[in-house]
Amino acid sequence: MKTPIVMAAFGTRWTAGGPYARIDRQVRETFAGHAVHWAFSSRVVGRIASGQGVPVPPGPEAVLADLHAAGHRWAVLQSTHVLCGHEFHRLLHHAAAAPLRVSMGLPLLTDPPDFEEIANLLVDIAAPEPDAATVFVGHGTDHPTWTGYPLLQSMLHRRGAAGIFIGVLEGRPSIDDVVADLKAAGAVRVRLVPLLIAAGNHFLRDLTGDDPRCWQRRLEAAGFKVEPVAEGIGRRPEIGALFCRHVAEALDVIPSSEEEENRPAQHR
Repeated sequence: MKTPIVMAAFGTRWTAGGPYARIDRQVRETFAGHAVHWAFSSRVVGRIASGQGVPVPPGPEAVLADLHAAGHRWAVLQSTHVLCGHEFHRLLHHAAAAPLRVSMGLPLLTDPPDFEEIANLLVDIAAPEPDAATVFVGHGTDHPTWTGYPLLQSMLHRRGAAGIFIGVLEGRPSIDDVVADLKAAGAVRVRLVPLLIAAGNHFLRDLTGDDPRCWQRRLEAAGFKVEPVAEGIGRRPEIGALFCRHVAEALDVIPSSEEEENRPAQHR
């Protein structure tokens, strides 16, 4: 029996289907013969969707318990989070409490090659134009991994992409930081792009809309002409390919024989 793969997402009740469906296809094609399951870790999204009659995947603890009941001794639990923040560490608790052994697949931005690949992708998405800048907005976190966002911007600028900026909804770099950078760069037009797997509720509520506190309205109030891009990065095949690499790395540490099975577990 091949090791099952559980793709864990925080979840969104808006446009999750497109990007997650694309990633799902890539994982199934890459790991033919491995059962692929999905789990949403957000209880809030689950409650709202259930109240609206919309089916959502179960939580990771339920999926792992079902796999154990089906006779599996190991599973890969692959995070689809952007950084190793609080939500990823909650996944680690689910893995530790699971009735079977779990090999963790790491988030999108974890090691240096991940950052290099995503920096290249963002340069491609931005397609710089005269007097225009592209602002990618992530969720943000107060976990120490927040430093990944300014690191990513630094890597972009080292590539000569001086017109690309990174901001976050929570924490730093804040919208005030981004506005100051845009003015210093002499930008007139701004493309506003979610640095999120899916352009869901955060895009509709926090990046765009009529609320004067959203990013689009605040950037317009600062004098910029804003073009929102309603597409999460999860629609790009490069994102699915990077997650597939992390799945492969998680599969690689699973013992392949009974002798190895008795050795201490390897932790990633």
